[in-house]
Amino acid sequence: MKKSILLIIGLCLIGAWGCTMDEGNFIEKETHQNSAKNKKNVPIPEIIKDEIVIQFNHQRIKEIAAIEKKQTDIVKEDLRELYENRYKFTINDVKKCDCDNDDIELWKITALPKFVEIEGDDGLVANINKGEPSGVVEADYNFYFKNKAYSFQGIFSSKLSDKVRLNTSGDFINIAILDTGVDYDFFPDRFLYNSSNTSNCQDEISGWDFVNHDNDPKDDQGHGTVVTKIITNQLDLYNIAYSIMAVKTFDQNGVGSYWSNVCGINYLAKKQDNFIVNTSFGFYGITDQDIFKNIVDSASDRLLLVSSAGNHGVDTDVSGNEHFPSGYDSANILTVGGYIKGDFFASPIYGSPYISGILKADGSNYGNSSVDALASYNEHTINLSYTTKPRDGFNVSVQGTSFAAAEVTARAAQLSRQTSGTPLAIKNRTLSSGYIVRGLDGVINDGKAIVRHMINSGGSGPGPTHYNSTNIPVAF
Repeated sequence: MKKSILLIIGLCLIGAWGCTMDEGNFIEKETHQNSAKNKKNVPIPEIIKDEIVIQFNHQRIKEIAAIEKKQTDIVKEDLRELYENRYKFTINDVKKCDCDNDDIELWKITALPKFVEIEGDDGLVANINKGEPSGVVEADYNFYFKNKAYSFQGIFSSKLSDKVRLNTSGDFINIAILDTGVDYDFFPDRFLYNSSNTSNCQDEISGWDFVNHDNDPKDDQGHGTVVTKIITNQLDLYNIAYSIMAVKTFDQNGVGSYWSNVCGINYLAKKQDNFIVNTSFGFYGITDQDIFKNIVDSASDRLLLVSSAGNHGVDTDVSGNEHFPSGYDSANILTVGGYIKGDFFASPIYGSPYISGILKADGSNYGNSSVDALASYNEHTINLSYTTKPRDGFNVSVQGTSFAAAEVTARAAQLSRQTSGTPLAIKNRTLSSGYIVRGLDGVINDGKAIVRHMINSGGSGPGPTHYNSTNIPVAF
């Protein structure tokens, strides 16, 4: 312990980094915390035994249809019957995603005989994936998982159409919120994405509700509204033109299914426009779920997902602690954990890539390969005022990686105009706007933190900026 403290002091003096003994103590504390939490203590969702999510390989189905001179629907029907006969189960019902009747299905099946389990390496899902014909069908489990409950909502006095932007030009940064929906009673102006030119649902106005299966993704729980408000508040400060599209995949209790979220991301992947997609949710431990990832990868030229790392304080690099979708290795996913500011928070020296006084929040998950950056975990007090009754507003204080992810979604939107507009370019520019935190090396990828209202210019432009009490940006 003494040797490590002396080494830290020596480095501070030699490098003139401006670090303190408190930062050295943080390094020791962080190392101890990492080793203490390298265990599997995360909630694993319970698999729904009589449901399977299916994705047909569109190209392979077309090839088989051409060879056998059949319609693609008949080929799919033949495959369902093949699997029923082979694995001794019955498909009682086939559901398809709202707005899409192509290649993704939910099979409702009979209870399996005791000798044929749905789970495990020899289970039904695994056998379908490795069986013949190979590469034609992907099978995943279905299960429920939950966002934190807030239980507040507006009075729904506004019409969805009254909040949709009239202008459908390319001037706006498009942001999709995959969550509990958005309560547009709390937003005074037209701010929603106009789906008139990219509709892939009947009667679509802006976004879709995959819980209640209709065209009005209003929030009856609160989580999605708070996430959206964090994003729009920051973009309004910077005068960034944006359009928000709500995709509701979680219900009034904050519960969503893998199936509803597959349908939600598939809906976005079918859009013609580019989107930054905020995914402030996740599930643990069920690692072989590839359909969601397949869809994300298929839209790597149009979708950037900003995903929360989770709030169980565990190393998600460790087997058994994996968190998804944040843990998928897709190039177009940016995974965000949470930081808190220490007692000796200090702005970086101009041109320096380092910042002092940032600590990983105890509750935030971390991982050297699975988490890209940290953002503010606990600095979120949001005012929610009804547009029809502004005096009846209230404040909501929240913390967690859900809201850290929202901060980074806003940063990505803010900087997207400085890039070619591709998801990877926006991701890289967003990460380069952050700072390196001593003590996070080996804990967070590149030890990176994206600090609110402070953009690292790398010494090539104006220094970091922050906001004074009147919300006027000032350099320092």
